[in-house]
Amino acid sequence: MKKLGFLTVGLVAAAGLAFADNAAEKEATKAGEGGKRHGKRERMSCEDAFKKWDANADGKVTKDEYVAAGEARAKSAGREAPKKEGAEKRFTKMDSNNDGSLTVDEVKGAFEKMKEGRGKRRGVKGGDSKPAVEEKK
Repeated sequence: MKKLGFLTVGLVAAAGLAFADNAAEKEATKAGEGGKRHGKRERMSCEDAFKKWDANADGKVTKDEYVAAGEARAKSAGREAPKKEGAEKRFTKMDSNNDGSLTVDEVKGAFEKMKEGRGKRRGVKGGDSKPAVEEKK
């Protein structure tokens, strides 16, 4: 009977440690400290995304800055960098006035179009309720 008691206590303790370890891993992932990815990544505002892309902080994002930002993001996430041609194609779609650089307004417009497209694919009228990048209020 004593063995059964010790076994039960041991199993409960092991389960508690596993639960605590999983919770700590989720918190580390939320804080961007690595670990396995659970669920969706934290959403960033359009302005914050733009600031990350604008390496020289001149108020516009060039194609080279945009491509480099994508490569850096992939590297920090431990993934392969996106193909340069794909990144350049996305940049060109966002550059609505075709001047070779992006403004924060062009980025906002592009993300709004993507939000609407996701909503249509999901059957939500007017876009989904959670865009990949949210506009700051």
